[in-house]
Amino acid sequence: MNFIQLAFNKTLSFVKKLQFFFKKFFNYALLYERKQKTTSRILS
Repeated sequence: MNFIQLAFNKTLSFVKKLQFFFKKFFNYALLYERKQKTTSRILS
């Protein structure tokens, strides 16, 4: 395996991890916002 291929594979796995993290974070933020809206509706 040459250096370019190695670097490419490392970058690819890093990007996949990043995508996974962003998806999790985005879902969490969406859930949190929904919860906030429901809470404010109950309070008002």
